[in-house]
Amino acid sequence: MIVPVTSFYAAAAAFLLIPLSLWVIFARQDLGVAWGDGAEADGRLMRLRRAHGNFIEYVPMALIVLMLAEIQGAPSWALHVAGNSLLSGRVVHAAGLIRFPADLRFRVVGMVLTFTALGAGTLAALWATFAG
Repeated sequence: MIVPVTSFYAAAAAFLLIPLSLWVIFARQDLGVAWGDGAEADGRLMRLRRAHGNFIEYVPMALIVLMLAEIQGAPSWALHVAGNSLLSGRVVHAAGLIRFPADLRFRVVGMVLTFTALGAGTLAALWATFAG
């Protein structure tokens, strides 16, 4: 089954994961921290690791519900609303974590957008399951 909308957002999310991963790698090299969060050396690495970790904690499930909704015939516009919310939320949340000092407002907006995507995707998948 072809899922072009989900494929687009999965590819975009994978593209966003690359800089998050590279920032962690480069910070590790700069700080000489081979493992762990380097909290004893610099809080920057800890914030970068959490931005990366938070991304990979939320994006897979959001993409799964988006794909399930798409497979079951959810409207394309609804999938795009959820996908845009997901990507925007993850970018804004990461920006709030990476900034020094961390900006709670960015993190809150990012989580609201992420939860909107998860909720909308879940509702669309459930609706398509029981309406079809």
